[in-house]
Amino acid sequence: MSNESYKPNISVTPSSPYQIREGDTAVIYCVVTDANPNTGITWSWTKTGDPAVLYRRQNYTIPNIQRSQRGTYQYKPTMRVTPAGPYQIREGDTTVIYCIVTDANPNTGITWSWTKTGNPAVLYTGQNYTIPNIQRAQRGTYQCTATNSIGVSLPATVLVDIQYKPTMRVTPAGPYQIREGDTTVIYCIVTDANPNTGITWNWTKTGNPAVLYTGQIYTIPNIQRAQRGTYQCTATNSIGVSLPATVLVDVQCKPRLYNIDSQSPDKVVIEHFDSLQILVRILLYPPATSTQWIFTGRNYTSKVIPNNTDGYRITNTKGEIEQNITLNKSRINEKDFGEYIIMVQNDIGTFLRIYRVDTAKFPGIQESVGNQTGVAVGSAVGIVAFITIILVLVICLRRLYTFTCIIKLERKNIDKGVKRTDLTKDESSIPMAEHTVHLHGERGVYEELTETDNGNQYEGLSNKDPQETKR
Repeated sequence: MSNESYKPNISVTPSSPYQIREGDTAVIYCVVTDANPNTGITWSWTKTGDPAVLYRRQNYTIPNIQRSQRGTYQYKPTMRVTPAGPYQIREGDTTVIYCIVTDANPNTGITWSWTKTGNPAVLYTGQNYTIPNIQRAQRGTYQCTATNSIGVSLPATVLVDIQYKPTMRVTPAGPYQIREGDTTVIYCIVTDANPNTGITWNWTKTGNPAVLYTGQIYTIPNIQRAQRGTYQCTATNSIGVSLPATVLVDVQCKPRLYNIDSQSPDKVVIEHFDSLQILVRILLYPPATSTQWIFTGRNYTSKVIPNNTDGYRITNTKGEIEQNITLNKSRINEKDFGEYIIMVQNDIGTFLRIYRVDTAKFPGIQESVGNQTGVAVGSAVGIVAFITIILVLVICLRRLYTFTCIIKLERKNIDKGVKRTDLTKDESSIPMAEHTVHLHGERGVYEELTETDNGNQYEGLSNKDPQETKR
């Protein structure tokens, strides 16, 4: 139900022509058919051709009417507009509003005019006003007047309420530069919407339809370089979804290694007179303000390596967020072994990395690293074999020495046995018992030698000599 105020619409009864006899009492009624507000209404009665007000009440009574009072009591049109306001319509649709005359006398030859509040220019001169593809700028209060031969009606009005999707912007404006690791806060601000209630928000990133956040303010803590990109926000009301508002979030970072699998290792082992190549891939933003190679030799002296000096060639390829740096030297000498330091600086920070370049072999040795391993293994095997041979020789020499000592001792004992017998006697005349005792004495000496330590062999023999002599 509309709360818009408008002037009264009226009709007169009885209808025209109202025929009455002279001398009778004429009563005519002014009926309000519509009004807002419908209180505090006043009336005025006039007669055509005479502007003087005849009566100021709703019902005009003329007692004892005379023929001189005959005439037409005419009036301007009264009217209304439909649909009633506020007339809500979506932007882009076609709007049709109607101007309806509720009463007029005369009710012929009526003309219409449409205007907009605040602008006196006539927009249209027909009864029904059509606005195709209406836009939000055409929102406002429209009014219609009707004119007959008596005059111009009071205007009838209607508020045309054009509803539309939100329009919006994102703040801060892009490019929004922020350092890696900081907290990012971006705001989605609705600049216009009708209706401007019940609005919801969605945040996405260009190239990825997944919704990142569903609030008006999007916060990204500890933002990383990989989160750099264009973020967009849309707002939705009961009419539809807005066009996206976007902002480029430009995450700045100090230089660091990028795509580690394609880097040169930090330890490079090459042979004398080989070529040297060190490739470094750097991720950074903004671009580098300084790039340097520094060499520290085995004598611990350092120097900056300029490009195209001492056989060094430096290439430096820069992209928007990537920098590829290559150090080349076609022939490496002894003085070129050591530490190569790459230093890259931008406005955010500094990157350093040390590459240790060492020899695959010492000068004068022709074997490769693989051959050196083989030599080391062979040397170990040789040492083990040598120790084994020495042990075998020691064991053999020990046994030989022991055997030699036994033989000498047996011979000595035999000699002693011969001295105990009668040398003038024939050996064959020695009794069998004596011969047996002699052999038994020799066997006992051998067994005792084998049970004693080598250090006590001669001591044992020296103790047995007096005993055998007694026998």
